[in-house]
Amino acid sequence: KIQGLTIQNFDVGGIQCNGCFRMNIEDMDIGPQNMNIPVLGRYVHGRSVLGRLRYMVDEYGDEEIQFANRKAPTTVKAVADKLVEQMDMIFYHITQGIEFSDDNEQWIAAKKT
Repeated sequence: KIQGLTIQNFDVGGIQCNGCFRMNIEDMDIGPQNMNIPVLGRYVHGRSVLGRLRYMVDEYGDEEIQFANRKAPTTVKAVADKLVEQMDMIFYHITQGIEFSDDNEQWIAAKKT
């Protein structure tokens, strides 16, 4: 049973319950949500998958993979490297104010996160 809490300034969810059964939540004040979130959830998901991605690179890094919507095959390592580069660009842009060229292909893709 959860009761009598005030939850504010959260990024994703004011309260979360995984695998709960017959949860009782009473007398809660949830919100407002934190509105100062400089990145989308895709960035957070990308960061959270890095450990597994390192394993994939170690085990399968040079193996070619083919995506259905792309003409040329690529490698697991190339996909991982691109993800890390784009996430790093976003990180340094937000935390240190580093600017990247508007015609930089990786920066264009990174800004979508």
